[in-house]
Amino acid sequence: QAVNSHPTQRKLLLTGSPLQNHLMEYCSMIRLINPNMFDEGLFKKTYAKAIEKGAMADATEEERAKGRTMIYALTRLTETCVHRRSVAVLQHALPPMHDYKLTYKCVLPAFPSSIGPLEMTHSVITHSLEKKCSLAKMLLHSIIKHSNDLTLVFSKRKDVLQTLSKLVPGLLMDGETSTTERQELISRFNKGEAKVFYMTTRVGGVGLNLQIANHILILDPSWNPVDDKQACF
Repeated sequence: QAVNSHPTQRKLLLTGSPLQNHLMEYCSMIRLINPNMFDEGLFKKTYAKAIEKGAMADATEEERAKGRTMIYALTRLTETCVHRRSVAVLQHALPPMHDYKLTYKCVLPAFPSSIGPLEMTHSVITHSLEKKCSLAKMLLHSIIKHSNDLTLVFSKRKDVLQTLSKLVPGLLMDGETSTTERQELISRFNKGEAKVFYMTTRVGGVGLNLQIANHILILDPSWNPVDDKQACF
């Protein structure tokens, strides 16, 4: 409403990956430059619900197909006012990305037959904490010693991050960190005040801009792998 109330001859809107974030925000952006293209209610009913439903992990093949069809239709419908470019336009300016998966052996206690998968997973993380942090410490020291690069460290458990941050000092952010404190920590990290930024995976995936870092350590995978991908992005 604020943007529409300001008279202007030209509008240029920039966005990242709206189809992966919030489709109704994308609808609002389109309506700012072409108010007559979509009705919000019709957009939500026709496109948003079908695309979001098709993206769910438990979606049927029919729902996935409908979601893909709606994405294609939406792309064609908006091609007159949306200039799309993939990440390929940045490849000349970015070094290649490398993924490494490290495994290690750890002595675990005998689990009772009554223990469930959730409890067992937490128990494994608890008993492997010392070895995991020792390995992560070696990696962080190597990065710090041989480069000026900054590193993000993700874990779904706060105690894992706290243990590692005592071995290799850095900034720490979790779900209990206030909005004001979060912004202060982000500003400090972007200024280079710390080499390592520790955060819980869920917090790391919520609207942060930490382009200054170029190494990521994921200490334990989330229940939903999308959480890990979102935090990395």
